[in-house]
This record gives sequence, C-alpha cells and structure tokens, in this order.
Amino acid sequence: MNFEYGTTAAMPRYTAQLEWLSPGGLGRAAGRRAAFLAGLPGVVHRDQRGTISILAVPTLLMFTILLGMVLNVGRHVDDKVKMQNASDAATYSAGVVLARGMNTIAFCNHLISDVFALTATMREARDRNAESQVPAVLQAWTVAAPIFGNAQLPQLKGLSPAIGPQTALEQKTITAFGNMSAGISKLVLPILEYVLQAELIPNFQRAVVRMTPGQSFQAMTEVARRHGLNPPQEQQQRGNMAGVFWRIMIPPPDSGMANESNPQQRMVPAIDPSPQGPDYGLIAYQDRYLEMAIDRRASLARNYLQQWTDDRLQVFKLEGKFSQFYRLWMIFTCGQLQKLLAEYPQTNLPHILRFSLSGVPGETLRKKQQQQMVSSSVTNPYLEADFMFIGTVYRPQFKEFFPGLFKNALASTSMAFSQVFLFTPEPRLWQRQWKQHDQELNLGGTFGVQVMLDLGPAKGPPPQNQMQWTSDGWPREWDLFNQNWTVQLVPATASALETFLQHPPPAAGRQAAMLKLPNLGGLTPSQLRQVNTH
Repeated sequence: MNFEYGTTAAMPRYTAQLEWLSPGGLGRAAGRRAAFLAGLPGVVHRDQRGTISILAVPTLLMFTILLGMVLNVGRHVDDKVKMQNASDAATYSAGVVLARGMNTIAFCNHLISDVFALTATMREARDRNAESQVPAVLQAWTVAAPIFGNAQLPQLKGLSPAIGPQTALEQKTITAFGNMSAGISKLVLPILEYVLQAELIPNFQRAVVRMTPGQSFQAMTEVARRHGLNPPQEQQQRGNMAGVFWRIMIPPPDSGMANESNPQQRMVPAIDPSPQGPDYGLIAYQDRYLEMAIDRRASLARNYLQQWTDDRLQVFKLEGKFSQFYRLWMIFTCGQLQKLLAEYPQTNLPHILRFSLSGVPGETLRKKQQQQMVSSSVTNPYLEADFMFIGTVYRPQFKEFFPGLFKNALASTSMAFSQVFLFTPEPRLWQRQWKQHDQELNLGGTFGVQVMLDLGPAKGPPPQNQMQWTSDGWPREWDLFNQNWTVQLVPATASALETFLQHPPPAAGRQAAMLKLPNLGGLTPSQLRQVNTH
C-alpha cells in the first residue's frame, strides 16, 4: 500500500489530479491538445466557424446584379407603357381638335346658306310683294260668293255666307303678319346685308383652316408634356416629354405641321373655291371646285328658305288658304333668293373638301366604295393622305441603375407613336317599340315659341311587329357639309411610318438638342410592323 497519498505532502498532487478529472479540466485539456495538434504538419483543420461569410460575398454580388437587371428591365417596360399612353392620349387629343375644326367649317357652310335664305326672307318682308297681291285674290273670292249662293248643291250653297268673314279675317291676319315682319326686317336686314358684304363667314372659315393645325399641335405638345410631369425627379432628370402631330405625306414636311400656305398639302383638307380667296390660284380643278360650291350653296339656301317659310307661314298653309299667301310668299322669296345669289356669284361660297389626286370628290369615292364600284387600292391612298395622322412623343433615355455595369444598347431617344383616323361615322341601327302617339302639327312661331295644333290620335292599325329597326338620323355624307366628323385611334400602319420615326421633330422645346432619332437601316413598312406590335 502506498501511503504517499495520505501524507500532507501528497495533497497538492492529489488535488491537481482531481481538477484534471473534472469537466472543466477535461475541456481545457482537450483545448491544449487541439492546439498542440494544430501546430503539427499534416493535421486537418476541423473548425468551420466563419466560412459562410466567404460564400455570402459572391452570392450577394450576384443578387445585386440580378436586382439591378430586374429594376432596369422593369423601368424600361414601365417607361414604354407610360410613353405609349402619352402618345395615344396626345394623338387622340390633337385629332379631336382637328375634327372640331372640320365641324366648325361645316357649320359655317350651312350658316352661309342660311344667311342667304334669311336675307331673302327679310327682303320680302321689307318689300311686301306677296302681301300686295292678296287683295286681288280675296276680291276674286268675294266676287265668287254670290255664285256659290245660287248653286244647287247644299254644300256649295252654304259656302257663300262663309266667304265674306273668312276673307276679311285672312286680310286682317296677313296685314298684321306683314307689319310684324316689316318691323323685324328693319332691325335684322342691315346686319345680314353687312355679313354678306364683308364676307364675315368665309373670312372666319379661312381663319379656322389656318389656326386649327396650330391648335392641334399645341394640344399634342401639352398633353404629352403633362404625361411626363410625374415623378418629379425623373422629370427633372429627363426633361419634358415632347410631342409632334404629323399629316401623313411622302416625304414629310420640314415641320410638324404641313405646309399651311399650300392648300394641296395643309393639314385641314378644306379648299376655299372663291376666286377672290387665297386658295384659288394654288389649286387644281379650280372650275370644278367653284361649280360645286355654287351648286351646294344654292341648294342649301333653297332648303333653308323652305324651312323658314314652313316655320313662319304654317298657319297660312293650313288654315288661311283663300288668300294663297303661303304660295305667293314662296314665289317672291324664291325670286329674292335668286337675285341675292346673283349679287354674290363668286363670294360667300362654302368650303369644299379636298379632292383626291385624280380629281374625284371624297363623297363620290365613298359612295362608289359602298357600292363596291372601286377597290380599296383606290380609296386607301386618298384616306391615308388626307385623313390619317401620326403622333409621336419623344423623351431622352433615363440613366440605368449601376451604369458602370449596365448600358442601354439603344443610342436613340425613347419614342412612341400612334395613328388616328378622321372620318364621318355611319348611323347606328337600333330597335324601338312602336307606339300610337297623338298627332300634332307645328304651326310655326318664333324662336322659343311654337304653336302646336292637335290633330287627334293617329289613324290606322298598329303594325304586326311591335319592334321596329331604325337608324340614327345623322348624315353620312363624306363632305364639308356634314357636322359629324370625329376621330378614333387605329393601328399605326401608315406606309411612310418609318420615315416619320427618323424625321427630326420641328419643336421639342429645350430638349430638342438632346433628342437622337433611331436609324432603322432602310426597314420596310412590313418589316417594321413585324417588329412593332402597335
């Protein structure tokens, strides 16, 4: 037995052995052993703490590059959508302004004829020629009254005592009507005469033709600019979005608008046929334009004269038939109108829609197309040249995220384009239910006051089919007497589209120097449509 451990001198050694056998001592021993082995050659390192940080560096770099790529692609797609929306809105707005200008010209064409008809009416009201013939007509009835009294038929015999009061009442009514009309003529006729002498309406039409393209251009520019205001930081970086409105022609003009001094090339397809006007010496088919304008003015003036007479003299047409005042008035007012038209043979003429290059009026082409007498190869060039318009919007490219890593391969400016069609729509078909309304007759009157005569319920049985197909009553003529011109966005298929995309815009504000147009390398229209899905 070893009593060394029981001695006092052996106690420190015994205590050290117990400390080594404890858990903490074992851990420290293992640590010293591992440190010792690590210093020996050929021993594998078994501590993996911190290795994930080394893999995270290339992973984060890869995800950062991927994020930048996704952000750049998303920004390009978003910018394309925004620019296309801006192009569609701006082009449509410019087309609406152009359509309103066409409708204004058409309204003035009607107004010219209406002024002629009203002037003839007021001249007759001043001269009172028809009224001067009435006493002789009524006197003939007075002479014939005793003859009816001696008739054998009771119906004719009873007519004799009614002739005297009827003729007296009609004479009194006609005299009152003549006094009223003469008073109105005294106030209104000088104004109407001045309107015709000063050619106020044709001068206004010429101003509309001259100013409408500029207004369309301004609408295009302003709508495009407003689409580029948000976000503000992008607007500050890239500047305003510029827009240009083009008339489709080959080659394109030197400005966004066509040559407005040339009636064959200007944007509004309206021709002033008057020899005293600015267009007459610059247009082809001068005599045909002039002849058409004179005929349409006379036809419309007679139509408006008939409407004025029916409105003002309806009671004499239906009730006061003894005097024949309605027919006499029509005869003399027609004479006044013929005299008035002869006073202005080549002035105060309506504007005419521009002919095709072959000299065929647009209305004739449309009718032939509806009747399938001409092919689309004849009508399409005419429609494209005068009624199709292209709108383009421009904006400098934005800066890419991580510009040192990503670079936009397109050196050209961001661009979007749209096309609109100016046309007169066809009347819509719709169904309505047949109803048996009470019949009323308009006896005429003045503005805001109408006298209606009740004629009782409608006669005749209702139709078997209670639902009837009908169409809207608007006109469908393709001319400048139709006030229903409108526009719609259509696919951009113009034959000269690639030329417009490479033509410099005339006015892009302070950003004009920053715009770089694309080089399509002689791309054909069909190839461009394959690339662009607009």
